[in-house]
Amino acid sequence: MRKIAIVAMLLIVYSHLYAQKGDKITISFDDVSIETALKKLDNLLTETDFSYNSKLPALKEKVTRSFHSMSLDSVLTDVFKGLPLTYKKVGSTIVIINKKKENVNGRQTVSGFVYDKTTGESLIGATISTADSRLGTVTNQYGFYSLTMDEEVTTIAVNYLGYKEEKILTTGKKRLDVKLSQDMNSLHEVVVQSDRASEEKQFAGVVSLTPKEVKQLPLFMGEPDILKAIQLQNGVKTVSDGASFYYVRGGNFDQNLVLMDEAPVYSPSHIMGLVSVINGDAIKNTNFYKGYFPAQYSGRLSSVLDIATKDGNNQSFQLAGGVSTIGARLVAEGPLVKDKVSYMISGRRSWIDKIMKGKNMASPAYYDVNAKLHCKLNANNKLYFSLYQGKDNFASDGTDYRSDWGNTLATVRWSHIFNEKLFVNTSVIYNHFRSFVSFSTTQNSWETEVSEIRLKHQLSYYLNDRNTITAGIKMGRHIFQPGRLKALDIDLGKKQLQSFDLYALHQWHISEPLTLNYGLNLNVTGALGKTELYTLDQNYNIVCTEKNKGGVYKTWFGVEPRVNLQYKFNDQHRLFAAYSRMQQFVQSPYPYQNDFDMLKMWIPVSNNVKPLKNDIFSAGYQYGSKYFSFSLEGYYKRIQNQLDFAPYPDVQSITYEQYLRRGKATSYGLEAGVGYKTNKVNLKIDYCYAKTRVKVPEINNGRAYDAKFDIPHQVNVIASYQFTKRWGISTYWKYSTGKPYTLPVGTQLLNGGRTIVPLYGNIHNARFKDYHRLDAMLTYRHKKIKDKWQGTVNVGVINAYGRTNPVSVSYNYEIMAFKPSTETFYKYLPMLSYNFKF
Repeated sequence: MRKIAIVAMLLIVYSHLYAQKGDKITISFDDVSIETALKKLDNLLTETDFSYNSKLPALKEKVTRSFHSMSLDSVLTDVFKGLPLTYKKVGSTIVIINKKKENVNGRQTVSGFVYDKTTGESLIGATISTADSRLGTVTNQYGFYSLTMDEEVTTIAVNYLGYKEEKILTTGKKRLDVKLSQDMNSLHEVVVQSDRASEEKQFAGVVSLTPKEVKQLPLFMGEPDILKAIQLQNGVKTVSDGASFYYVRGGNFDQNLVLMDEAPVYSPSHIMGLVSVINGDAIKNTNFYKGYFPAQYSGRLSSVLDIATKDGNNQSFQLAGGVSTIGARLVAEGPLVKDKVSYMISGRRSWIDKIMKGKNMASPAYYDVNAKLHCKLNANNKLYFSLYQGKDNFASDGTDYRSDWGNTLATVRWSHIFNEKLFVNTSVIYNHFRSFVSFSTTQNSWETEVSEIRLKHQLSYYLNDRNTITAGIKMGRHIFQPGRLKALDIDLGKKQLQSFDLYALHQWHISEPLTLNYGLNLNVTGALGKTELYTLDQNYNIVCTEKNKGGVYKTWFGVEPRVNLQYKFNDQHRLFAAYSRMQQFVQSPYPYQNDFDMLKMWIPVSNNVKPLKNDIFSAGYQYGSKYFSFSLEGYYKRIQNQLDFAPYPDVQSITYEQYLRRGKATSYGLEAGVGYKTNKVNLKIDYCYAKTRVKVPEINNGRAYDAKFDIPHQVNVIASYQFTKRWGISTYWKYSTGKPYTLPVGTQLLNGGRTIVPLYGNIHNARFKDYHRLDAMLTYRHKKIKDKWQGTVNVGVINAYGRTNPVSVSYNYEIMAFKPSTETFYKYLPMLSYNFKF
């Protein structure tokens, strides 16, 4: 018996060595299942692995065969003869699949979501590519992807900035959700993406920012701020310190669309521009468009800032927040039902008003709250509830002046996967903006409001690896209250619009170097409601007044084509060009020179107000390597029907439309940027030359003039250095040409010399002195407390060398001095903050 066992062992060793040596196999199967046969082969061949789905019915079939010195291909072909099984070789792995699952064209589609393994948060912009990087895609704004591959079975690689790469064998699966783990040692790592996946993110004038990237920028006031991060981008300008709004490529502030979970935000900042309205710790991802606009976006001319908030940690409870010189913030998230239902709640409150109380000084204050509930109903259905409430209050001790303004937003969204190629989203969206000023002694107040509700339905169809089609509809009702003046019982009346958009977008990878994205937005907008309609003559005098009883009294049709073309020479060099036509049905012209008044009127289209129209052309070149980057992009814009107020307008008149004047604007510019980045050093230098001219026939004697936000030259320099894992420094320096303003050329005495009235010549005939400022911040990351509590201390100063940059101008008419007396917002502004995560 012992001899028989020894002989058997020698035979096994001999057959094993023989099989490895010449890939010849000697083996027998005696009435065993296919699965058992595969296991015996797996044990025999140590350098080859077998992968299969044990639930395949054909694996239970019995087989009786004997093989002597045969190749593995011959053995498997014989064993699978007459069965619905076949196999594919992927490296050293043999994958067994069912013939019935093969597509007739030899291709298959894998789709699913990419998640953070720790939090369960979907990852936007994660790259999914085949092992050879020939094919690839990125997750959409909801974390969903679909990839059609040439082979039935292959290995896919999934990457996301700051996360470990995950390589997965698909084994013929149609649905494949992927969970990525954070790489704690790669805070500054540059993730190299597949060529095709990189193309998905490369558009003319498009910037994608993650919270991690925002936190690597200089933290204004010591906390991550997405609005300040956008204002650091090339082509984006602010006209002064503390200004509430920003200007993009020659467009007015009202031409920027800010979306938070798909809901429009009419007032995007707190404390006159010091802080954005959304807590940076609550943000998941941000896309900023300033050149090419995908067809699903409409309603604004110059830019779109699309912000997605976190869905909430569905694995465990998590807390993050911070305290700074201006206030405190906190974000809590966690699962209500693990893997199924999660929540996110964030809140912020300033304490400047508490510090300034009783000091006879202006005391601004703000608060905001974000809440989100994410419900995973099943593998193919998700439901989201999102809510935002924010408010500012500005008061001054010893006066009766008080103003407040704020936004309320709500979104309900349902996501559904029909199959591996079709993904659908349906959203109901509500937003409300209100601004209010009061004077208690006179019992007077001025109020403006905007309320909107929308329905949006969008589908994405992933036809194949080269073609993706997105289409959808949007319907909305918009109610505007330009103004109400209580003391004089003046009500400018409600203005109502209804809108309908139909859009489609085709992403087409024509060839390996050439990609084309093109789309079309068709829109219909109608003005309606009970209102008084004024007919104006050529001199803007009212010649007829009639009352509309509530129906639609004016309709506009819009056709907005969008095109983006890219040509990739190789992995480092790329050319692109884009064209977009946009229309806008609400404007906010402003007759005064300061940038801080929250009571800007929002005026919709009417029988006297035409929609804004814009054509923007842009083209550029990009270079990128592991450490260096360079970009050069030029643009040209033509704007029609831009509104401005006539001189000395009565903006509180119920017939304010007769003071509006319509004209054209032209803007062009060149943006250049260089960058250098290593694990320790991050340097970015941007230069922008831009010019914007406005021409309104009834203003400035019909001559063109510089726009209020015309700033020809601007330089941004961002530099940071990481001394150690714990210590780092970041700086930001900005230079720009001074903004224009209108300087009086003389005065006139009225009322027997008792009243002095300034006389003006050409509009914007003077400029403030050039603007420049340096911000610096030192950051210390302390050791984790009990392996859970992470914290950073930030110490810095805004305007480090105390430059007096003017923000407003005033004159002393009595002494006939027309040299302006300028006022500054701040000289030195220290910042101190502590940010934590638990």
